[in-house]
Amino acid sequence: MVPNLDQVGAERFVGRKDELAALFESFERAATARTTVVAVSGEAGIGKSRLVRELCDRVAPRAETNAVGHCLEMVRTPFFPFAEVFHKLGLDLGFDVTQITEPVARGRTQTEKHLRRLQGMARSLLDASLKKPLVVVIEDAHWADAATLGLLEHLVISQTHSRLMVILTVRSEAIERGGAFARVLSRLRNVGLVTIRLGPLARADIAMLLHSAALKPVPRQAVERIKALSEGNPLFAGELLRATLDDDGQIVRQPAYASIRATVIDRFYQLRERDQHVLVCASVVGRFFDLQLVSELAERSLDETLTAFRRARNAQLVHEVTNGSATTIAFRHAVFSEIIYHELLELEARELHAQIATYLERTSDGDRLAEIAYHWSRARNHEKALDYNIRAGDNAMRLTAFEDAARCYDEAITYVDSGSVAYAELAEKRAYAWYSAGVAEDTGSLFSDALSAYEKIGRREKVVEMLLFLSRQAWNDAETAEGYRHATRAAQLIGDANPSLRDYAMTMAATYAAHLGQVGEVERILDAMTIPGPPEIAARTTDTAAIVRVHRGRVDDALRLCLQAQEGAEQSGDADVLVRVYSNSADINAACGRRRESADLWHRAYAAAEAGGYIGRMAYAGLGYAAALLDCGDIAQANALYNIAIETGVTNASVAIQASAVGALLHVFVDAAPPVFVEADAALELALRSKEPIRIGQLAAAIVFAHVAGNRADQAAEILERSIAALETPVFAELLLLMGAAYGNSSTKSRAHSLFEALPRDGAQAVGILCKDAAHVLRLSPARRNAALQAISHKAALLPYILLQLTLLEICNDTAALRTVADSIGAAAYARRLGSIGGRTHLRRPTLTRRERQVAELLAEQESNRSIAERLGLSERTVEHHVAAVLARLDIRSRWLITRDLITRLA
Repeated sequence: MVPNLDQVGAERFVGRKDELAALFESFERAATARTTVVAVSGEAGIGKSRLVRELCDRVAPRAETNAVGHCLEMVRTPFFPFAEVFHKLGLDLGFDVTQITEPVARGRTQTEKHLRRLQGMARSLLDASLKKPLVVVIEDAHWADAATLGLLEHLVISQTHSRLMVILTVRSEAIERGGAFARVLSRLRNVGLVTIRLGPLARADIAMLLHSAALKPVPRQAVERIKALSEGNPLFAGELLRATLDDDGQIVRQPAYASIRATVIDRFYQLRERDQHVLVCASVVGRFFDLQLVSELAERSLDETLTAFRRARNAQLVHEVTNGSATTIAFRHAVFSEIIYHELLELEARELHAQIATYLERTSDGDRLAEIAYHWSRARNHEKALDYNIRAGDNAMRLTAFEDAARCYDEAITYVDSGSVAYAELAEKRAYAWYSAGVAEDTGSLFSDALSAYEKIGRREKVVEMLLFLSRQAWNDAETAEGYRHATRAAQLIGDANPSLRDYAMTMAATYAAHLGQVGEVERILDAMTIPGPPEIAARTTDTAAIVRVHRGRVDDALRLCLQAQEGAEQSGDADVLVRVYSNSADINAACGRRRESADLWHRAYAAAEAGGYIGRMAYAGLGYAAALLDCGDIAQANALYNIAIETGVTNASVAIQASAVGALLHVFVDAAPPVFVEADAALELALRSKEPIRIGQLAAAIVFAHVAGNRADQAAEILERSIAALETPVFAELLLLMGAAYGNSSTKSRAHSLFEALPRDGAQAVGILCKDAAHVLRLSPARRNAALQAISHKAALLPYILLQLTLLEICNDTAALRTVADSIGAAAYARRLGSIGGRTHLRRPTLTRRERQVAELLAEQESNRSIAERLGLSERTVEHHVAAVLARLDIRSRWLITRDLITRLA
């Protein structure tokens, strides 16, 4: 277990009053039963750990603060820092992060374990915090393994009742570099992450720090020189001071070092050469190291090694640290070990890494695969690096630490020839790991790489399999047309060699064509499928045929085929097929006016996904179920389901579209704004990219309704113009078209009416007819129009279709009826926005003015007053006034607590 650094650095705490106040305010928020995560960022040595330690010391009488976990640069063992946290808290992790023996699994077994593991670990921490506020510190979180990052997301997004505060210390350059950690941090900002960025200490604070660290007064000239050279970095200042003092604290020379590296290297080379070698060996192991291992590397006895470390301690390069009753030695700062490591020649480093890997192989009993893989990679031993990176990757997959596994496979694949079977198999493993991790921006290109590799070695069925994965990923990425092309190519490629696989690919192509509204193409594909095939294929083809019947206006046929498809799916027992068939049947039933039946089908889809362990499908079906419950007026259960879906951590485009649609409506209806991981405008772009009328219609209608409810007519008209222009068919987007006819500009209204004319009249779905009739009514005189719209609203209530009912009453401006409906479904926030019977009152002035919101959004990005002034063309004094107003309006004291989530909820 890594040593605890809590006792390191006893210097007086100076400066950082505002930052410490922000941490206190965040702690108070956590102590009142809200999970709070704070990232303290800044350059190396800027005082991140010192600030966090100060908070922990001050709140220790009220909270448990011993839960500190450390991330190490060279170790990506899944959940590594949380294993340390759980150990210190006396909690059972539930598994050994280094010893997982079950075989690598795909699909539902794997994803089920992933979700259960996250839920179990989160529940343990949250339960522990209910007894007493709990502060968990993850040091050097920029080096965190992906499994740890996933647990952090789960803790934040769950929004569960707790008294948990999680503090991350982060190097600012890691955020600027991008990558997995920066992506997670960006998502967490959208759901309330507080970021406290530490800048340089003021010169007065540096002087105070120097005087408190020295035993005797420091000459003014030395203080001024150190202040200038350290540039406000307290670690650099302290090291520069130590370079000028003798053992009695007397000044022995003026500091002449321009950087921390110079001070460390100067001390390093003042040691004996034998002691230097011991320190070099330790630096290759890392900041924390095993004394026995260092002794073996340096070819010294343990006593000789300890003597060398004693001299290094006197040179202020290492220190003793304690972890419980155990005491060991570590570098004083991670920067120190990095500086000394880089004094090595490349050939020297390789040899030492090889020795470390050999030692770990001999002593670890196979339980430190990630470390061994790292050292063999640095040793440039390709054979060993390939073997251990694959083994470490497989181990991470067993732990459902998908992104950590993917990184191991990324490293392993560099050691094999691109034209080999081994490369193709590794490329597939890597692509599947990223696919499981849900990193959409990488997955498509990686499956394409695996596809090319299998093409090179002539593995046709594997090529088809990769194409089908690409097809699924394209739909997840809201690129449905691409999914159709990949599936079509797969069917053509396999041909008669595997009729069952060919028909499966053709079924996928037909499904995507149906989602795009390409009815003629769907009918052509289905006619070409002459083989009945297994139940799962029959269920999918029948399900797709039902969508075609809806487009043709043949409602009875569509509902009959839905039942047949459900029977086939249930006969197959395939959870994935069940989810797809139930969800498509739910959409069809909703379009046919059977909203309660639709909710039931979404419930069954959600249950099938949960039972099968398909996390992505579970999130998608859960959000579909939530949307259906909103249609029926069950806001409380919809809100609960929404939060469960968000807790899964799935953030692909398909889920983002659904989540934004449901979240927009919940934001209108209930007091607490739900967490979001993608802005509505970004989600709408994804929906438009998909070209699917059902995605465009559902999301755009929800956003427009929110704008209408908030008296934002211009924003509503802009969304309507973009979304209706993208529609090729009215089916599944009728409510959006009605809104376009009511609130759009002249061209939008014209296109909405034109699309309505393409809707089949005879036998068409009930919702389509109601919306079409209402659009025609809008052309009547106001008196006749309102009476007719109220009559149609009554029909919508009988379905029930709450959003359509409310939309019609909004068009009529029937405030009394709106309040009655809002009260009946428990939409308290929406009801408060409505005025008396005489008509809707205008909303009171927003919490923030337009300019204040601009300033608040820049504050959320941790911009300084000067930067804000430059970007907005204001004076710094004006910005100061705006900042004070923002803090007052949002009822917070610290600018670091302004987050995107807070602005969205309170502005």
